[in-house]
Amino acid sequence: GGALRLRTAFVGDSSIVYGRRSVEGGAWQVRQLGVDHKPDREDELQRISAAGGEVWRGDPPRLLCSVGGLAMSRSLGDFAAAECGLTCEPEVPQEVILEGGFEHMLLICSDGVWDFIEPVTAGGPPAPP
Repeated sequence: GGALRLRTAFVGDSSIVYGRRSVEGGAWQVRQLGVDHKPDREDELQRISAAGGEVWRGDPPRLLCSVGGLAMSRSLGDFAAAECGLTCEPEVPQEVILEGGFEHMLLICSDGVWDFIEPVTAGGPPAPP
């Protein structure tokens, strides 16, 4: 018994958006689970520096590597960039309790979507406060 729990993990710029609304309808309550792994995010910058890596603070910021500049600080499969501070270790946001009486929505998209749609507006208009 008990409520279902949703646990997620992500790397790079593949953001996760969770939404819920009453089974009776109404507006979606939407929130982004986690923050993209960009090289200039303060905690990522510190981790990269500690690993001996370097970040170019242009637009967009780049993790500097022998294979070029990467616009993210975590990624799956970029083994050549590990030497400059890139990691594949995922971030695990706080779990979400899937309460009864609600419809639930989960959007997992890469920057190919989020460059055009803000994550918190992806579920439609925000719910009134």
